[in-house]
Amino acid sequence: MRILILSILFGAFFLSCSEPKVKPSVALIDESELPSQESWNDTIYISENGKLQAILTTSHLREFDEKKLRLLDSVYVRFFGKDGKLTSTLVADSGKVNDAKKEFTAIGNVVLRGSQGRVLFTPELSWNSKTGKIYTDKKVKIIDGDETLKGVGLVSDKNLDNYVIRKITFVTTEENFK
Repeated sequence: MRILILSILFGAFFLSCSEPKVKPSVALIDESELPSQESWNDTIYISENGKLQAILTTSHLREFDEKKLRLLDSVYVRFFGKDGKLTSTLVADSGKVNDAKKEFTAIGNVVLRGSQGRVLFTPELSWNSKTGKIYTDKKVKIIDGDETLKGVGLVSDKNLDNYVIRKITFVTTEENFK
């Protein structure tokens, strides 16, 4: 009996020495901020009236159905002409596709290479698949053979065949150095 009483007292002593249990706090997450779908190493085919316009490859895609928005990491895009031939390529750090506006925006270290050898550098570039135009209001640099153009703002076709720089800040050709 004595052992039973000592065991009960000893057990009560240990139970009374324990710290009170605290429930961990749980951060509430707004579900609208979470993607409805997520994938890695994904490819998106963009077409208009059954004709392929672009193939977009990304390392990480997050899709938000309610916002009709897709966020992309490490973007590579191949643009195609009406004849189905490759016309230009684009690489960027990230991007977003706005399905409601039918618009793709490339963000960070954007490089667009046209089929004629022109290369465009800019921090951000948008493409509207309805109009087929690319545009930006950021700084741009175009290298075309021995000619370099710099400026702010650009509107062009996706091939860089017909472009307008809104505010030209620098022009050079190899002839300037002869």
